[in-house]
Amino acid sequence: MMRLVLSILCLGCGPTANAGGAGVPGTIAHQGVIAVHGQRLTGQGMLRFALLNTTTNAYLWVNDASGVVFPNPPTNHVTLTVINGVYNVQLGDAAIPNMTAIPPTAFTENESVALRIWFDDDVNGSHLLAPDQPITSVPFARHSASINDDAITSAKIADGVVTNADMANNSITSDKIEDETITAADLSADSVATDQIAPSAVTTNEIANNAVTSLKIADGEVAIGDLATCAVTSDKIHDGTVSEAYFGNDADSLTKVSAGTMWSV
Repeated sequence: MMRLVLSILCLGCGPTANAGGAGVPGTIAHQGVIAVHGQRLTGQGMLRFALLNTTTNAYLWVNDASGVVFPNPPTNHVTLTVINGVYNVQLGDAAIPNMTAIPPTAFTENESVALRIWFDDDVNGSHLLAPDQPITSVPFARHSASINDDAITSAKIADGVVTNADMANNSITSDKIEDETITAADLSADSVATDQIAPSAVTTNEIANNAVTSLKIADGEVAIGDLATCAVTSDKIHDGTVSEAYFGNDADSLTKVSAGTMWSV
């Protein structure tokens, strides 16, 4: 009877990025040692790989995306060179035949994950190598590719980096803005347009004194629907920054101006 022995020398995240340079790699660096009848193998080895949820016995990923279910092995093998029993592979490297990328979801809400391996030396047939190899904490860093809800707080966002493209239309309402927290440093030039502000959502409490200058507002973007009644008082407007170009049609309605706040200059 053939005796197969597997020992894991290294299991962790690959250090290189995907082709193109951006994003979290869909690969895990893996190194193993194979002995046949107690002798370390040198030659070509045919291996199959799967990531297994050890709680539910469900496959989270198989090397060839063949859609097989537990406990069946993947349909297609990966051919690797084995030298003195040692082989190395980037699991999930799509450049390798019969290998597909490991999705971040493999480590999302799956706290107990193991690597299952089948080996075939083309002589003795395919054999499941036991035991399954538990995944260490390092590959779970790939979960950063899909961020948990509410994970990003204001402390994680650099000043001035949020622009129109990052905000859904009408996503900002007054109850989402802490009083007096918006200053000029938090806004990039021309980043605030009317379709980014829910009608009447911005009131005097949400604006720090002298925070809004003409540089931060695209020309003609402030219209009557964006202002709450009596929202604009003199201490909210930086001296000399409001000119004709910044008003939309009917934006000068007296219902939007606090009594006694307008005078000739």
